[in-house]
Amino acid sequence: ITVTRTPSTPMVITQANSPTGVDTCSRDYVQLTTNQSAVFSPVAGLYTDATLTTPYTGGGVTTVFAFPDGSQVYTATGVAGSCSVLATVTVANYKKVFIGTASGAAWEIDENWRPANIPSINRCVYIPTGKSARIGSSDVAHAKRVIVESGAGLTIDSNADLSLSERLTNQDPSGDNVVIESDGILLQTTNTANLGSITMKRKVHLSAERKQYNYLISPVNGQKMKYIFGTTGTGAPYVQYVLRLNEPTNLFVNDGDGIYVKGKGYSVKEPNNAYTGDEAIFKGVPANGDFDYPLSYSATNRGYNLTGNPYPSNMDIYELYQESKNPDDDSYYIDSNIRFWDSEANNIFQQYGGNYQGYAYAVFNAASGSHGTGTPAPGGNEMPATGKTPNHIVKTGQGFLVRANGENMKLLFRNGAQRTLDQSGSIFFGKNKKLIEDDRFWLEYSTASGLTISNAIVYFAAGKNEF
Repeated sequence: ITVTRTPSTPMVITQANSPTGVDTCSRDYVQLTTNQSAVFSPVAGLYTDATLTTPYTGGGVTTVFAFPDGSQVYTATGVAGSCSVLATVTVANYKKVFIGTASGAAWEIDENWRPANIPSINRCVYIPTGKSARIGSSDVAHAKRVIVESGAGLTIDSNADLSLSERLTNQDPSGDNVVIESDGILLQTTNTANLGSITMKRKVHLSAERKQYNYLISPVNGQKMKYIFGTTGTGAPYVQYVLRLNEPTNLFVNDGDGIYVKGKGYSVKEPNNAYTGDEAIFKGVPANGDFDYPLSYSATNRGYNLTGNPYPSNMDIYELYQESKNPDDDSYYIDSNIRFWDSEANNIFQQYGGNYQGYAYAVFNAASGSHGTGTPAPGGNEMPATGKTPNHIVKTGQGFLVRANGENMKLLFRNGAQRTLDQSGSIFFGKNKKLIEDDRFWLEYSTASGLTISNAIVYFAAGKNEF
């Protein structure tokens, strides 16, 4: 028996809003249109309108708008006569839009995103005008990029983390809409430059006298240090003095406004008593990327440079020290002792310079043990030791003192191993968690007047019999 069958009309799917080469992080949707009524499957990520407000739930249609989570193969099935006809199409979308419909502005809730599910490290996040997202304390958020539109907002709470594989873009010129609270972290794993300003806060413990100095560094580009505590009604800064360490004379000198230089730290006097807050405010484009910071060295017994953590994330200064190893002879560009100024252990309202060996320097030795060893400032001049002990994790905004081991030395700041989400951090600016310690002996020397100095003797796998 011979059966003759008339061919059915082929199913054809055409795509719109999806030209070749379009960044799959940027498109709003892909319009799928068939040449006859068809049922699409799966239905996830499909909508009946270009505003993506009405999900497609099934039934015969000729047009749908696709916005899947990642790459999705869709099948359109139609019926021509007695025969089923179908076609498939692959739609890729790596854009996440914050819609904030559940529990307010919480980043970590699936329903607050379109497509639903919290973004992963390979997703591009868009926060549209009128929406504000918040990364809550102890949460770790991820994205490839984050784009905050003008009139939108993003807040990273204290002890919250945002980790990006690329960049942050803030389209609001004010910079007030993207806020990183004190001890919040913005970490990036590549050298991609950020776009647009943000506001980053740093809680600083201020004294009653308002005469002390703190070692600080800006984590954003362009911030003048004299204005980090704001200005009075007349526009005058609350901070009166910003000092830089002049390496050739080994003395601190007035530096005016404290112009931003990437990697440069300053000694900033506390704001005067008219200031009633407790936070330094840094506003500018968040710093990112690998760079070398040249160190000044003029003579023996000199070489002290004031630097700090230049990033809007915590950093590991043990790794900074390891990066400073000279590949030619295994020497190091800097001395292993890194100094932190503990103003609570000091009642002399003056900055002396790197040659000051006195009461208010806490020291982190990066060569002792697998993570280094910290010793607190001993205190003196009727000031007790505070017990604040630096470890290998340095908080955002924290400055410290290094000493170059000769001419043409440098600090090699790197995004990779140095930047970290570790919140254990130096207790100079935050909560002190249990430190990772090697085996060590502690020796305390006490004088009749009550001055106590602590020293650590550390033994570890890389140690040698030499002193």
